[in-house]
Amino acid sequence: MQLENKIEVNRELIKQANNLAEITREEFNVGYDLSGIKTIEEKVNNERTFYENQTEKEKRRQSYKIGSYIGVCMIKNYNGTWKESENGLGIKINNNVAFPFQKVFKFLNEDGVFDSISSFYEISGSLDKVLEKSESNLESGKIKVIKASEIIKSKK
Repeated sequence: MQLENKIEVNRELIKQANNLAEITREEFNVGYDLSGIKTIEEKVNNERTFYENQTEKEKRRQSYKIGSYIGVCMIKNYNGTWKESENGLGIKINNNVAFPFQKVFKFLNEDGVFDSISSFYEISGSLDKVLEKSESNLESGKIKVIKASEIIKSKK
Protein backbone atom coordinates (compact mmCIF):
# COMPACT_ATOMS: atom_id res chain seq x y z
CA MET A 1 0.00 0.00 0.00
CA GLN A 2 1.40 3.39 -0.95
CA LEU A 3 2.09 5.87 1.83
CA GLU A 4 -0.59 8.32 0.58
CA ASN A 5 -3.24 5.56 0.65
CA LYS A 6 -2.15 4.42 4.13
CA ILE A 7 -2.41 8.01 5.44
CA GLU A 8 -5.92 8.30 3.94
CA VAL A 9 -6.97 5.01 5.56
CA ASN A 10 -5.66 6.25 8.91
CA ARG A 11 -7.51 9.56 8.56
CA GLU A 12 -10.72 7.75 7.65
CA LEU A 13 -10.41 5.31 10.59
CA ILE A 14 -9.78 8.18 12.99
CA LYS A 15 -12.69 10.17 11.55
CA GLN A 16 -15.01 7.16 11.98
CA ALA A 17 -13.78 6.57 15.54
CA ASN A 18 -14.35 10.21 16.48
CA ASN A 19 -17.86 10.11 14.98
CA LEU A 20 -18.69 6.88 16.85
CA ALA A 21 -17.41 8.42 20.09
CA GLU A 22 -19.78 11.36 19.73
CA ILE A 23 -22.72 9.08 18.88
CA THR A 24 -21.96 7.01 22.00
CA ARG A 25 -21.57 10.10 24.19
CA GLU A 26 -24.97 11.36 23.05
CA GLU A 27 -26.63 7.91 23.33
CA PHE A 28 -25.56 7.51 26.97
CA ASN A 29 -25.87 11.26 27.71
CA VAL A 30 -22.40 11.49 29.27
CA GLY A 31 -19.30 13.68 29.10
CA TYR A 32 -15.84 12.66 27.96
CA ASP A 33 -14.55 11.68 31.40
CA LEU A 34 -14.24 8.90 33.97
CA SER A 35 -17.76 9.56 35.22
CA GLY A 36 -19.12 8.95 31.72
CA ILE A 37 -17.17 5.71 31.38
CA LYS A 38 -18.48 4.53 34.76
CA THR A 39 -22.04 5.34 33.66
CA ILE A 40 -21.65 3.23 30.52
CA GLU A 41 -20.00 0.43 32.50
CA GLU A 42 -22.85 0.40 35.02
CA LYS A 43 -25.50 0.39 32.28
CA VAL A 44 -23.82 -2.53 30.49
CA ASN A 45 -23.42 -4.45 33.77
CA ASN A 46 -27.10 -3.87 34.60
CA GLU A 47 -28.04 -5.27 31.18
CA ARG A 48 -25.21 -7.83 31.04
CA THR A 49 -27.36 -10.73 29.77
CA PHE A 50 -28.48 -8.63 26.79
CA TYR A 51 -24.90 -7.73 25.86
CA GLU A 52 -23.49 -11.23 26.43
CA ASN A 53 -26.20 -12.77 24.22
CA GLN A 54 -25.50 -10.53 21.24
CA THR A 55 -23.99 -12.00 18.11
CA GLU A 56 -20.25 -11.70 17.54
CA LYS A 57 -20.91 -9.05 14.88
CA GLU A 58 -23.09 -6.97 17.21
CA LYS A 59 -20.52 -7.23 20.04
CA ARG A 60 -17.85 -5.96 17.62
CA ARG A 61 -20.10 -3.06 16.63
CA GLN A 62 -20.69 -2.16 20.30
CA SER A 63 -16.95 -2.52 20.94
CA TYR A 64 -16.18 0.01 18.21
CA LYS A 65 -18.75 2.45 19.57
CA ILE A 66 -17.80 2.27 23.24
CA GLY A 67 -14.10 1.79 22.46
CA SER A 68 -14.12 4.93 20.31
CA TYR A 69 -15.72 6.84 23.16
CA ILE A 70 -13.08 5.61 25.65
CA GLY A 71 -10.36 6.47 23.12
CA VAL A 72 -11.58 10.04 22.79
CA CYS A 73 -11.75 10.30 26.60
CA MET A 74 -8.09 9.23 26.69
CA ILE A 75 -7.17 11.80 24.04
CA LYS A 76 -8.98 14.61 25.82
CA ASN A 77 -7.92 13.79 29.38
CA TYR A 78 -4.53 12.08 29.00
CA ASN A 79 -3.23 13.99 25.97
CA GLY A 80 -3.31 10.80 23.92
CA THR A 81 -3.30 10.35 20.16
CA TRP A 82 -4.77 7.74 17.85
CA LYS A 83 -2.12 5.23 16.75
CA GLU A 84 -2.44 2.39 14.30
CA SER A 85 -0.30 -0.67 15.02
CA GLU A 86 -0.16 -4.38 14.24
CA ASN A 87 -2.65 -4.82 17.14
CA GLY A 88 -5.15 -2.42 15.59
CA LEU A 89 -6.12 1.16 16.32
CA GLY A 90 -5.11 2.26 19.80
CA ILE A 91 -4.38 5.33 21.88
CA LYS A 92 -0.77 6.36 22.43
CA ILE A 93 -0.30 7.93 25.86
CA ASN A 94 3.30 8.95 26.50
CA ASN A 95 5.36 5.81 25.82
CA ASN A 96 2.53 3.25 25.86
CA VAL A 97 -0.40 2.29 23.66
CA ALA A 98 -3.80 1.26 25.05
CA PHE A 99 -6.33 -0.68 22.97
CA PRO A 100 -9.86 0.29 24.05
CA PHE A 101 -11.64 -1.66 21.29
CA GLN A 102 -10.15 -4.96 22.44
CA LYS A 103 -10.83 -4.15 26.10
CA VAL A 104 -14.48 -3.32 25.44
CA PHE A 105 -14.92 -6.51 23.40
CA LYS A 106 -13.68 -8.55 26.38
CA PHE A 107 -15.94 -6.50 28.67
CA LEU A 108 -19.03 -7.32 26.57
CA ASN A 109 -18.42 -11.08 26.66
CA GLU A 110 -19.13 -13.70 29.30
CA ASP A 111 -17.16 -12.93 32.48
CA GLY A 112 -16.72 -9.38 31.16
CA VAL A 113 -17.85 -8.03 34.49
CA PHE A 114 -14.28 -8.79 35.59
CA ASP A 115 -12.83 -6.65 32.75
CA SER A 116 -13.62 -3.19 34.07
CA ILE A 117 -13.44 -0.52 31.37
CA SER A 118 -13.26 2.26 33.98
CA SER A 119 -10.22 0.65 35.64
CA PHE A 120 -8.68 0.15 32.20
CA TYR A 121 -9.16 3.86 31.49
CA GLU A 122 -7.65 4.93 34.81
CA ILE A 123 -4.66 2.59 34.57
CA SER A 124 -3.97 3.59 30.96
CA GLY A 125 -3.61 7.21 32.01
CA SER A 126 -1.05 6.46 34.69
CA LEU A 127 0.77 3.49 33.17
CA ASP A 128 4.03 5.40 32.62
CA LYS A 129 4.14 6.33 36.31
CA VAL A 130 3.35 2.77 37.41
CA LEU A 131 6.02 1.29 35.13
CA GLU A 132 8.56 3.91 36.19
CA LYS A 133 7.94 3.11 39.85
CA SER A 134 8.17 -0.63 39.16
CA GLU A 135 11.49 -0.19 37.38
CA SER A 136 12.91 1.91 40.22
CA ASN A 137 11.77 -0.71 42.75
CA LEU A 138 13.48 -3.43 40.71
CA GLU A 139 16.68 -1.39 40.50
CA SER A 140 16.69 -0.65 44.23
CA GLY A 141 16.19 -4.32 45.10
CA LYS A 142 12.77 -3.76 46.71
CA ILE A 143 11.29 -6.25 44.28
CA LYS A 144 12.95 -9.50 43.30
CA VAL A 145 11.97 -11.14 40.03
CA ILE A 146 11.82 -14.91 40.26
CA LYS A 147 11.38 -17.12 37.22
CA ALA A 148 8.73 -19.82 37.39
CA SER A 149 11.36 -22.40 36.46
CA GLU A 150 13.37 -21.45 39.58
CA ILE A 151 10.33 -22.03 41.78
CA ILE A 152 9.67 -25.43 40.21
CA LYS A 153 13.31 -26.47 40.68
CA SER A 154 13.28 -25.44 44.34
CA LYS A 155 10.20 -27.60 45.03
CA LYS A 156 11.78 -30.76 43.63
